[in-house]
Amino acid sequence: MLRAELQLEQDTASAVPVLQELRRRDPRHPYVIELLARAYARAGSWEPLRQLLAGTDAARALPPARYRSLFARALREGLAQATATARLDALKSLWESAPAEIRAAPEVRHAYVRGLARLGAETEAAAQIVQMLKAGWDAGLIAIYGELGGLDPMTQLAAVEGWLTQQGEKPELLLAAGQVCTRNQLWGKARSYLDSALKQQPTPAVFLALAQLCEKIRQPEDAALFHRRGLELAATDQPSLGQVSKA
Repeated sequence: MLRAELQLEQDTASAVPVLQELRRRDPRHPYVIELLARAYARAGSWEPLRQLLAGTDAARALPPARYRSLFARALREGLAQATATARLDALKSLWESAPAEIRAAPEVRHAYVRGLARLGAETEAAAQIVQMLKAGWDAGLIAIYGELGGLDPMTQLAAVEGWLTQQGEKPELLLAAGQVCTRNQLWGKARSYLDSALKQQPTPAVFLALAQLCEKIRQPEDAALFHRRGLELAATDQPSLGQVSKA
């Protein structure tokens, strides 16, 4: 055990096999599990870490906050890998096998619904977002919902406008409404929503949505201006110093 601790501080790669052997001898030893989890995290070995933490003994071996943090990171990395390799079944399996408390982490559920959307399961992603929002508001989920294609556009718009009625004019909802209206070719409503979003919270995403709208309605000069403002804001990561609006 002492040798494994020393190796972990000096050379993570050499510590892993030692810790794996110790765990083979005593699978439930809490300190071995803790050291092995630390080694996997340092090495970026996310799938072995996820499998380790999925065991019932790991939850008892680690402090609760550390357990949740490590498990959420390992699961998020697994979901990202499944998405990158276009394995929808693996994405769903990882999600369904994870404990509810880990799936509730915002970064985990964002990774899951983004994966569904990118792998062609937009309708399922939308349904998951609607269900997740029942447990509490999540601006990140709204950002994803506004970008979803492949849905019935009027149903999507009705959902966003329903949330606007319930939640008020939150900037993430105004942006989503503008994006959905753009897809519906409701140009005036789209511009109104996006201008309101810009006034409340100028972000690169709002500038991009305005640029895309202007491109569709053949206003190339405004589109170029919005693109430039969005890039400037993204580069500086500072609040916008002004707003661009056109009646």
